[in-house]
Amino acid sequence: SIINISQSHRQLTYKLITDSLQIQENEVEKWIIKAIQYNLISAKIDQHKSIVNILDVKRKVHQNQDWKNLTDNIATVRSVSYTHLTLPTIYSVQISVVAVSLKKK
Repeated sequence: SIINISQSHRQLTYKLITDSLQIQENEVEKWIIKAIQYNLISAKIDQHKSIVNILDVKRKVHQNQDWKNLTDNIATVRSVSYTHLTLPTIYSVQISVVAVSLKKK
């Protein structure tokens, strides 16, 4: 899919896209424009060089690692006893868990 090849390459040749999606070269721009319209990717098409520069990929499907990180975060938050913590401390713990999760990536 466009998302899969965009995640592993920041610059896609028309050839790579046609081979990956099994489409004709004259269909490449149509596919990229649709992916942009559906907010799956942000990209710039360079017709002269026959390449697509991927600026951003919006993942819609969570990978196994995403679910593991979420499970780990929930387990960490659940392991804290909230009965003797003040409200600002609880928020601090939750923010710390999110920060740790972001650092793992």
